[in-house]
Amino acid sequence: MVNDPLHNPADKFDEFQRSANEVRTTYESGWERFSFTTLDPGNAKFIETLTSQWEDAGSLLDKAEAALDEVKQFSTQMLGKKSLLANLKKRIGTLPDARRGEAGQLIQLVESAIKKPLLSAEDKLIQL
Repeated sequence: MVNDPLHNPADKFDEFQRSANEVRTTYESGWERFSFTTLDPGNAKFIETLTSQWEDAGSLLDKAEAALDEVKQFSTQMLGKKSLLANLKKRIGTLPDARRGEAGQLIQLVESAIKKPLLSAEDKLIQL
């Protein structure tokens, strides 16, 4: 008999964890473009990075607005109704009862790790 993850509870949870890690990896690769927003908006490196990455956007305000639009799009991609994270949340109900709480906590950790930096990036770009 083939080891089917749909019928083996341990394999099913392992697959869930791998999927959660894939969500994190997807976020981290997309976040690189916006990582400069961890700096203070008054920091020269913040302005320099904003200016260089959105060089076609015109004024500094236009660049900040373009970056903000991209952050919002990325946020929707990562946290929206059709996101990988949303699909992962739907899968919690398919897990064994004993693992659902652990899966829920994992989802909360991943969601928080994504949501907090994105909200901070939005706030800092709005400050400009």
